[in-house]
Amino acid sequence: MGSVLLAGLLLAAAGCEADHTAAPGGSASAKAPPLTQAWQRTDLKPAGQFTAVGGVAVGYVADAGRLQIVALDPATGKTLWGRAASPGEVALGTPVVVHVVDGKVAYFRADPKGNLFAQLVVADPRTGDDVAVTAPTLFGSPPLACSNGTDVCTTSRASYKDKATPHRLRMSDKQYVAENTGAPAGSRSVGSKGLTDLGTRDPEKVALIRDGKLVWQRNLGDAFPAGFTSDLGWSWSLYSQPKLYVGSVYGGETSSGAGGFTRDLAAGSATAALSEADGSVVWRDAGSALGCQGTVEVPVDPANPESESIPVRCRYKGTSTWSAASKSMSRSGLDVVVEGFDPATGKTTWSVPVGAAEELVTLTAGRALTGPGRLLVSGGTGPIVIDLTTGRTEKPAADATFWCGTRAEFEYGEAYYIDGKPEHQRIGGELGAPCGIDAKPADRVPSPESTRAFGTVLGADVLVAKSGGVIGYHQG
Repeated sequence: MGSVLLAGLLLAAAGCEADHTAAPGGSASAKAPPLTQAWQRTDLKPAGQFTAVGGVAVGYVADAGRLQIVALDPATGKTLWGRAASPGEVALGTPVVVHVVDGKVAYFRADPKGNLFAQLVVADPRTGDDVAVTAPTLFGSPPLACSNGTDVCTTSRASYKDKATPHRLRMSDKQYVAENTGAPAGSRSVGSKGLTDLGTRDPEKVALIRDGKLVWQRNLGDAFPAGFTSDLGWSWSLYSQPKLYVGSVYGGETSSGAGGFTRDLAAGSATAALSEADGSVVWRDAGSALGCQGTVEVPVDPANPESESIPVRCRYKGTSTWSAASKSMSRSGLDVVVEGFDPATGKTTWSVPVGAAEELVTLTAGRALTGPGRLLVSGGTGPIVIDLTTGRTEKPAADATFWCGTRAEFEYGEAYYIDGKPEHQRIGGELGAPCGIDAKPADRVPSPESTRAFGTVLGADVLVAKSGGVIGYHQG
């Protein structure tokens, strides 16, 4: 799933089963084998969880305005290699996370040519050696796998005066080439395998670009209510079985003065499905947000973070108000319902009301996975654990301990400019902290089930990145 939540977003249906509460032990996940702590690295300041690739753990670390991509030996925690990295000129709301293309690591390497200039690098995950590298340029979207699964697609521009256009790092001959798709300059990637915002407005258009060709384009307004735009954030996921792009964009925003705004959470969310084949609108659902505004993006296959996300969405009531002066969000009348849905039809498959669950609006509030596909909701009507596949719920034990996640934030030395104003703060992935069922810090060791669900699993080893470093666990 690809999600971007801009500043404004960091902020019971028909067909549902009548009873989603399991009998005691009825939906509890099987007890996982015990884990023992094998090592700890307090010298690293991770910018999110690591990614398993090529038998090693690869992740970003940030310190003193610098960003690095590093690989660790999962058994010992030893640094195998490290390289200077850059977020590029990618929008601030896009998390800096590791991207894997055809078993290799694709990242931006900082370059001294100019502010936010970088090289696109494809590297061997075991050694860090360059497999392919481009000349320095300004990259406007993350380095993602092209539709052929081997090339790397992104958008870039050669100078500050230009507009970003689609490009491809062709791995057959290691050439970085422009994609002559006919898409206008200023387009940007919004989803996997070529889903693109063409950059036009009035009307705003979303398109599919494959193998350098524009396959289809669709007015965003055909799928979403009037005034909705990806400029307020987006979340798209490609579901392979029904061959649909399912996604949310946002609207419902009104100015509250001095650069602030207020958003009606119910009127400002919507989800829709577009055919991968021709872009036709298959279904629409007003008032819902795919992945609960980026807070519930859980892979179907825990061993493969790149797998499709479990189809989950949230419905919200209330308002969010953003203060530009304090750079903070406040909410009023918050009420949340978590839903499962069928990607093929959009129909709700289960529904759980959870009240004023702040952690389902923004990752800064913290949320926890108690096991594979099992979410702890501590706020609102919680604490309860929801099985995201079935919607069944259960009460956690009073002394249960899990990993709670919050969005990593870090300062990067080179500024991203918004309306001429420099911004240095970037966001990464999730960082963990031991927590109780109330999501407050706990002085206990999280359960093996939560550790495996939250961390990075490589065989018998599990890594968890937290604000104070990285911890390695070993089974047995």
